[in-house]
Amino acid sequence: MINIEQEKQTKQKSPLEKMAPLILIAFIIFAGFFIFKTFFTDNDLNVENQINNYEIEQKKIEELINFINSEKFTGLRFIPDPPIFDPVTN
Repeated sequence: MINIEQEKQTKQKSPLEKMAPLILIAFIIFAGFFIFKTFFTDNDLNVENQINNYEIEQKKIEELINFINSEKFTGLRFIPDPPIFDPVTN
């Protein structure tokens, strides 16, 4: 004889219900990482990187200025190629 009152009703969980705890844990980890990265890390590295980029750009500009002032650049002469500058004839 089966006693209906003692039987336990079990419900089948859908795949979404089974994955809900994993999704919640992933969201908490992502939010925690974002909060940690935003508020608890020093931005000194970012400032140092900007200073290094500024120094590199300054060196590039200095090299260009030195090249423009050099004898190689000032010694350049424009010699036109006559056939290119002739009027077009049909």
